Amino acid sequence: MPVKDKVTKPNTIKFRNALLIAVSIIMVLAISLFFSRYPESENQMSCETSRPEGNFLIGIYGHTIDLTSDGGFIVAGYIKYLSKQKKDHDVWVMKADKNGDPEWRKTFGGARTDRAWSVKETRDGDYLIAGESYSFGNNYQAMLLKLDPSGSQQWLKLVGGNHAERGMDIYLSTDDRIFVTGVAHSDSLKRPNFLLCQTSLDGNILVQRSFDHELAGGGVSISMLQNGDLVLLGNLQNAEDHSMDFGLLRLDRDGIVQSQKRFGSIQSDEAKVIVADRDGGYMVAGTEYKDKQNKSDVVVYKFDEFDEIQWKSYLGGQSADGGENLILTSDGGYAVVGYTQSFGAGLRDVYIVKLSPSGQEEWTQTFGGKSTDWGYDLKQTEDDGFMISAGSKSTGQNATDIWIIKLDKNGLKVWDRVYE
Repeated sequence: MPVKDKVTKPNTIKFRNALLIAVSIIMVLAISLFFSRYPESENQMSCETSRPEGNFLIGIYGHTIDLTSDGGFIVAGYIKYLSKQKKDHDVWVMKADKNGDPEWRKTFGGARTDRAWSVKETRDGDYLIAGESYSFGNNYQAMLLKLDPSGSQQWLKLVGGNHAERGMDIYLSTDDRIFVTGVAHSDSLKRPNFLLCQTSLDGNILVQRSFDHELAGGGVSISMLQNGDLVLLGNLQNAEDHSMDFGLLRLDRDGIVQSQKRFGSIQSDEAKVIVADRDGGYMVAGTEYKDKQNKSDVVVYKFDEFDEIQWKSYLGGQSADGGENLILTSDGGYAVVGYTQSFGAGLRDVYIVKLSPSGQEEWTQTFGGKSTDWGYDLKQTEDDGFMISAGSKSTGQNATDIWIIKLDKNGLKVWDRVYE
């Protein structure tokens, strides 16, 4: 018996067409909402800016420095203005030659607060900057900015949702993958999480996710171990007394959490940097507070490849001292930079300590004037010396200046430059 063709009534056709149109509209609206929360179209958004008229400049902060392939350096941070009692911040970037002479200076931002916390040079001579922006999103969002060798913007990416995110540190792998860590609030209304973002060199976002730790906290530094694992360092808040501890997440190549640690003193601590070591382990540095009167020390941890502490060094005196950054040195040891109130000439001075492979002090230097000065970041130069990025109130008129200090391998000052 032949099968009859099914006849579709006109009313049914109209209903289906209307349904398809409605579904299409909903999908367009959903995609628009998604991209408003997780912007992907900032390639064409220029954020290069200039000093607002009528605003008073009250400081330039150079939080991060990287040596460049031409023998010079690049330093990034933010510039702070004050107008009608309202503070405004823009990303500030300077490229200089090996003698510290500026080649170009640029500011980037919008009408609100924008700040940079990490800068890295790529293999092709471009520059990556991680930070935070409140000018181009619904709230603070993690920002990744790429500049060409002349300082012109190539692309800008924002990562985040309807709550606050911060991009704190960049790791650039040998195969040109860009990893950014920071603080993410969008996936948890109750507490901040560790943020991880991965992009390609052309700005294509490959991964953006957050990780809950056992306590509230967020990432401040990221590195990759010899076996390819990522280690994220951050600060965790104790719910009972709101003190801070060091927190660490270890992820394998697939992004699966392998371990999480919480460590520190019985008081409060401040994590700053994690660096992969030569033996498959890693180094951690920051500040540990000894009492409620702000007595603190620089602290350096040495971990093996199994996340076990091999040794721990305290550096400082009888007052408030803190660590900001740490690097591996060419002789198998380490160097750490920060600030000291225990030693030096002023209220607070730049503090650098050279450590042996076992964590013993080899030499210590302080630099500063009568006011407040502090070290942010350091790199080892080709002559086995050091380049320090610092902040200084001793050199200006109650404002903060960027202070670059070049040292030889023994910690003796070769030259310094102040950028007001």
